Amino acid sequence: MSTLASFFREEDALASFDYPEASSAPDKQPLVSSLLEHLLKNNPNSRVVAVLRLTHQGVLLNGVVAMKSTPVLRDVMTKDDRSDRGWRIKVVLGEDTVQVIHRRREIIAYPPEPEGAVADMLSWELGITVSPEMDVVHAVSLRCTEVEAASERGAMLKRKLAGGDLIL
Repeated sequence: MSTLASFFREEDALASFDYPEASSAPDKQPLVSSLLEHLLKNNPNSRVVAVLRLTHQGVLLNGVVAMKSTPVLRDVMTKDDRSDRGWRIKVVLGEDTVQVIHRRREIIAYPPEPEGAVADMLSWELGITVSPEMDVVHAVSLRCTEVEAASERGAMLKRKLAGGDLIL
């Protein structure tokens, strides 16, 4: 958060935040919620807030629906991968652009799943590139990046995706 505030020269908004004693707790959700509420109240036009809004899963919805509506993925059911590789967000701060990249890894759900079977995985990423002023969207990209095939069905999907990349 401090890196974003420094990049956008909005350090004052963070400096006025009173960090709760529980900020060292493993679950950062209450801290992030309090900080976001503080930023919205004190600076609703903050570019830090604009970046944080792009990290919300709601940003992914239209792209995911489009991706999963393609002929190749239409019949592929997935469920969330709750591991630490399940959903990662990267923010790249550049001189001319700010990029927010969501990387998702999902478990391919085949009914019924044999007990003890190693799951096939589908990975994809959505990137949003905006101006440093956070007022112009330069590009949005969505692509399948990998199929980890542990079964013949997974290998077949991987072949359909021509080596794992499907660019929309």
